[in-house]
Order: sequence, then structure tokens, then C-alpha cells
Amino acid sequence: MKAIQLQKSYAKFAGAVLANKLKGHGSSASALPLKLTELSEFKLPNEDWTYIYPIMSGICGSDIKTIQAKSSRLLEHLVSFPFIPGHETVAVREDNGKRVVVESVLSCKSLGMDICQFCGEESIDKCQCQEFSPSIAPGLQIGFTKDIPGGWSEYSMAHQDQLYEVPEDMSDEDAVMIEPMACAIHGVLKIRQEFLAGFSDSPLITVIGAGTLGLCTTAALKYLFKDTVRILTIAKYPYQRTLAKAVGANFLSGTDNIVNTVRHLTNSLITGSALTHGADIVIDCIGSKESIQGAINITKPGGQIILTGMPSKSNLDLSLLWQRQLTVTGAYTYSFETSNFLKSDKAKTFNIAIEASKSFKLGRLVSAKYDLDDYEAAIEHAIDAGKRDSTKIVFVNDKTDLMKKLQRRNQ
Repeated sequence: MKAIQLQKSYAKFAGAVLANKLKGHGSSASALPLKLTELSEFKLPNEDWTYIYPIMSGICGSDIKTIQAKSSRLLEHLVSFPFIPGHETVAVREDNGKRVVVESVLSCKSLGMDICQFCGEESIDKCQCQEFSPSIAPGLQIGFTKDIPGGWSEYSMAHQDQLYEVPEDMSDEDAVMIEPMACAIHGVLKIRQEFLAGFSDSPLITVIGAGTLGLCTTAALKYLFKDTVRILTIAKYPYQRTLAKAVGANFLSGTDNIVNTVRHLTNSLITGSALTHGADIVIDCIGSKESIQGAINITKPGGQIILTGMPSKSNLDLSLLWQRQLTVTGAYTYSFETSNFLKSDKAKTFNIAIEASKSFKLGRLVSAKYDLDDYEAAIEHAIDAGKRDSTKIVFVNDKTDLMKKLQRRNQ
């Protein structure tokens, strides 16, 4: 099969870091540790897994950070090289021909292990067993382990419990946004009741970032809270601000006037680098040193910060976090959700995300499609997406060829 493979090449990773410094935010994909390759078929871990054929697979911000060696090495033991990326995937199942999306997180059940405490509580997002599977090499998710090919390929595989059928009237573009929307919903549902009930009648929630995750988070807030909260989205580019408004933002700000915008909306005064009041809740969808520090500066004393963007190693001044008595909450992937903000007591994040993606027609965020052969152009586009008035860049496989392969395998 044809696939895009990420190799553990220290020389290439060093080249990627250097290229990024020399050229600014963007860098040539030829300097990155990726290659298009032909691989022999991967063996299914057990009978509970099935082969799938990717139709469309997104390029995520976490993929770019990993490829550019910007992600933290603290979690490197939970990745095994070489691996085929791609955890935002719409595919066709080999066993029944149905179109599905993949819940890519690997947990005890999919890893073929005894169920840990967290998986027993149906909190697969908290499972810490990805390093210990007897049959699958370490990997946080499909797309980060050498034993399970991700969606940047002509075929992949998944455990039965990781597959969700896509409604027939849903486009591939809307469907590929289900996984990032699930991440956004999981982050929004980390909001604790007291941070809304204890403040104003119309609390201000600020979303830092308007890439895929930031726009999905804005949409998730609108979907879950309707008009009971005010949503401020911080977007670097005018194109992003237009999209943020379209998916539910009440207020918009560029990155150079965040403090003044929040000050105006909350009737605050500026005290040092922070505000006397500030936003009730801030959701950081970037995870950089600057975005986290900025979140601390604009959050109301006693308020909550939720980190959904993949962070990396950085030096932060936490004095205001301590003095303003803020609560910081991490939000990783998705699971079962239990929240007062849901209609039912319990729901799978992916099921909520399927309805939300369809409702908001999030496929509009898909800006460009590339064949696997054009992976260098695709990666460069994804790296500079904001500058190029783009959001989600995806890889696609020809559906006609896919169905022919499926028919041949089932003969």
C-alpha cells in the first residue's frame, strides 16, 4: 500500500527546526522527516479489528507540531517510529462496506489488555496503558504507533469499538470534522458549573485561536450553550474572524488587542499585565507559551482556563495563576461525557460531535484536498493555513479505486 510515513530521523528533525527558524512559521516539507512509501500489509491485532479504507483524512495541528519537532519529548515513550500519521479519518469498512469515522484513541480494550480503572469507568481519554500492550507498539492513538497505520494511507485498520457509522446524508467533508469537533466538545464540557453559575447572568467565554480546533470550540460553545453565554474568539487573520462569526462567536478580536477587548467587554481596569476582572472562562486552543500566558492575563480572578491545544515545553510565569487563584484544566481527546450541560446523563463525545458537525456544516472548514502523492504541498499548505486563508487541509483517496480494491479483497 501507499502511505506517508514519519521516520525518527534526528538529522531531519534538526533540519525541520532550523528551517522553521530561518523561514519563520512555514518550512519546506522536503526538510521534514516524512516520505511517501510502499508498505506491505499490516496484520490485524486480533479478530475484533477490521481493515478500513480511508476516503479522507485531515492534517491536525498536533501532526504538524510532531512533524516539526515542536511537540514535547515528555510523551515520546508513547509514540513508536516509524509511523503513518492520520487520526482524523473517514473511511469505508472492509467487512460491511459502510462509511465510518474513527475514534482514534487507543485504550485497554482496543489494545487487548485487562481493563484499567479509567477504562472501566469509560474514561478512555485517561487510559495510561498505551505503552504496555502485548500486540501493539506504544502509541497514544491510531496514527502514532508503528503497528497501526493512520489515515494518511490507502488502507488502515481499527477496533470495532472505534468505528462510528456516518449518516448517509452527511458529506465526507462534514464527517472528517467529527474527530476535531469531538475534541472541542470534550474541552467545552470541562467547564465546571460553578464557573458559570457563580459569575454573571451572561458569562464571557474567550476562545484563543481560530484554526480548526478554535473554530470547532466556538461552534461547540454555541451548540451546547445556545445564547446563555457570550463567546469571544481570538483570531489572527480576517478570514478566521469571518468563519468564527459564522459558527457562533458573538465578539471577535485580533491577536494584538486581546487585553483591551476583554477589558471593554468586562468593564475591567488594567492592573500590571492583567485585568481587575476579565473573562469568566478562557479556552486556549493553541498551547503555545504566548497563548497560555495570555490566557492567565485575561481570566477573571477565581476563573477557569481550559487547555485544549497541544502544549509543548515552555517557560511560564505562574505568579498570576497563584495570585488570582485560577483553575487550569487540561482537555485531551474524547470519551463518555457526564455533564449538567447535556440533555442526557451520559453520552459518547463522538455521538454528540456527529450531530454538531452536521448541524453546523463544519465541512465548510475543509479548505483544500490533496492526493497522497502531493504530500509535500499538502504539509506546506497546512503549516501556512492561516496565512493562506485556509483551515482544514485533508488527504483524499480516489473512491473509485477504493471500491475496486474493496471488491478484489472480498472476492
